[in-house]
Amino acid sequence: MDIVLIRPAIRSIIVFVLCCVFYNLAVSHLIGISFPLKQPLKPDTFLNSSILTLVSGILIAPIIEEIAARGFLSTEKKYLLCLPLLFLAIIAAFNANVFSIIVVGFLAIFFTIIFLNKKYFDFVYLHYINLLIVFSCLTFSLAHVGVIEKYFSFEVALFTSIVVFFPLAYLLARVRIAYGLKYSILLHSIHNILMFSMNSLIYG
Repeated sequence: MDIVLIRPAIRSIIVFVLCCVFYNLAVSHLIGISFPLKQPLKPDTFLNSSILTLVSGILIAPIIEEIAARGFLSTEKKYLLCLPLLFLAIIAAFNANVFSIIVVGFLAIFFTIIFLNKKYFDFVYLHYINLLIVFSCLTFSLAHVGVIEKYFSFEVALFTSIVVFFPLAYLLARVRIAYGLKYSILLHSIHNILMFSMNSLIYG
């Protein structure tokens, strides 16, 4: 993607990322005071995090999560090879229960069919891209249930994951489709840096 075409959208994207950061903080705080906690909230900051946590949050997680959750949002069939990571995330989010395995089985069959038949592939990606984005956003949100469940019951963690992470996932999906995977990875990394920074100011 030509950088000249990207530049006009940079300001809007940065504003949306900042909105996602403040939205994340506000909703997390609201839920934190509205529901009983298993343990005191202790968000990751630059001060209380190990080097491994910082490297994971800023570099490793954005790369893996973007490949898994949004890699397949492309008209190029090679990106369907990212789907095994997404399937693993779905299974992990539900602790490998029977429901998650059945869902992943149906999804694997569905994507295998459209991968093998170009006519189906083109039809799905041209006519149902919005449904694929919603699917991507939901799986990204559900993959974070385990992290939030440290503080809340499963039901509250499930609700929180969807409410907090869906808007960010939608923004990243749109960036991925419009500009490419490397830009959604970069944006995801910037978001996480801002979250570490804001958490350091509030909880540090």
